[in-house]
Order: sequence, then C-alpha cells, then structure tokens
Amino acid sequence: MAKQGIAEEPDAEPPITESDRDHWAFYPLVRPEVPAVQNLSWPRNPVDNFILAKIEEDNLHPLPETDRVTLIRRVTFDLTGLPPTPTEVQNFLADRSPDAYTRLVDRLLASPEYGVRWGQHWLDLARFAETDGFEHDKVRHEAWRYRDWVVDALNADLPYDRFLSQQLAGDVLDPKNPAAAIPTGFLLCGPDMPDINLQEERRHTVLNEMTSTVGSVFLGLPLGCAQCHDHKFDPVSQRDFYRLRAFFENAEIFKEQPVPSSEDIIRQKRWEADRDKRLQDLDSRIAQLEQTAVKRSGKNGEPNLTQDYEALLKENLSDKERKQH
Repeated sequence: MAKQGIAEEPDAEPPITESDRDHWAFYPLVRPEVPAVQNLSWPRNPVDNFILAKIEEDNLHPLPETDRVTLIRRVTFDLTGLPPTPTEVQNFLADRSPDAYTRLVDRLLASPEYGVRWGQHWLDLARFAETDGFEHDKVRHEAWRYRDWVVDALNADLPYDRFLSQQLAGDVLDPKNPAAAIPTGFLLCGPDMPDINLQEERRHTVLNEMTSTVGSVFLGLPLGCAQCHDHKFDPVSQRDFYRLRAFFENAEIFKEQPVPSSEDIIRQKRWEADRDKRLQDLDSRIAQLEQTAVKRSGKNGEPNLTQDYEALLKENLSDKERKQH
C-alpha cells in the first residue's frame, strides 16, 4: 500500500498564485522616503520624521524633551542592558558640549557589554541553549564557544553577510581553520536527544529542525509545517522543504569537531607572527643577493661565466642527459 501511495502521488506541486508571490518575505529591503512633517524644528535625524509624521497624523503632539538623567539611563539600558554608574551619570551631566550625547552613544557601542546585550536577541533566534533539553538535559560543554563568537562578532561590527555565511558554512569557507567551525554551531543549537535508541530518527529530527530554523531566521518563512505536508498558508510545498534540507544532508552533525582552546589560538598566532617575520627577513636577504648578482653580471644581465665554469656546466648537463636516456 505504501508503494502504491508513493506511485500515485501527483507530480504537480501546489500552484503559486499572485497573492502568494506578494508575501512580504519575498520583497527586497528598500529605503523608504523620509516623510514630510509640519514641525520642522523637532526632528534631529530622519528616524524622528517617521515618528513625528505618525504623531501629527493622529493630531497629537510630542512630549517635551526628557531630562539628561533619564536620557543616559535609557540609552545605557538599551545598548548594554545595564544601568549607568553614578560616575557616568555625573560625567554626562557635567558635559555640556553639543556632541555629548553622540559621544555617549559611541562609547556605549564600543563597550563589550553591547555585544552581550544585543547578542542575546540573535541567540534567541538561534534557539541557543547550553543543555540538550528533554528529560536528560545534558550539558553542552562547548556551547559557550558559539555564544562568545556571536558576542565578539557584534562587538567587532562583523559585516552582516559574513555574519550569516559563517554561521551557515564557516568550516567550508575556511577549511584550514579549525575555529571556523565555531559559528556553524548555529545549526546545532536546537534541542537534541543523544540517548535515543534510533539514531536515524535523531538525525532526521535534527535535520528537520535545522531546516525549519534556517527558513524562519534567514528567509523570514516559517517552513516547519511543510516537513509533513504542503504549507497551509504560505507558498511552501513539502518538496520545497526537503529541497532546502538537502543542503544539509551531508553534514557530519554528530561528529566531534576538535576546536582549539584560547591558549592554543594565542600560541598559533604567535607562531604565525614569528613565521611571517622570518619569511620577510628571508625575502629581504634574497632580494639583496639578487641585487648583488645583477651588479656582478655582464651585459643584459647575463652572468659573466668563465670558460672553466661553462665547460663544467656542459659536462654536468651531458651526464644528466645520458642518465635520462
């Protein structure tokens, strides 16, 4: 019966209508026009225009500017998740320069707490956890490496395209770097059951969960429903789901990947720096020798060889030719 059901499955996929094509996830990002406002003195940047335009549309008026203590508390909480220290508050209150607030924001963006604060939002999307979940809930002893990579990437202002590509295929993009596998921890952050009897079922479940997460996080499409049937609302067929999953089929998802410790990375960087310096010294020495050889050469850069050396060279060449034949 199963074979008959598969044989009778229609080849045609669900039709994609114009309404389906109008799904918001299929549209590229565009920069909207900055709306015009009546109160031209209130906006300080284009974002303010969008806020004020909506306020004026509802016949409302913006509140007065907040006091500086509240301002520094708000921006510090927003960017670092922490309150400002009393010293930071006093310094900001004492700074009456026109760019005081701008410099405050720059300082907060450059603080290590910024990556911790905003990294949590991405880690939530990545379903990050330091345990497997389910009833055994075993600890993932190396999970912190991916968490720290996300934090460091945000603090280093890693370009968004590289931020995404390294999490999808960092080990493929840089196969000679063991640490390049760390960002691909994104793919395996979901719940897992290592002790399940049927390891084939475990792999199937993990691959489906991985595909569903990539769809929702990277594509803006909730693909999970399509693992069992054509999606009821979005234009995603069951075949679409497994076409996407095919990209991950060859992944060695349960293989232990050796990752260097921070001390190993430091030693490696020191060794590379020492190697590069030695190579630079050798290149410099070779260049000097080449210059010396050119100065000692004859016309047109041809070596001024003595007759004895020419005879010896021809003799050696003749010996090599005889050995080859």
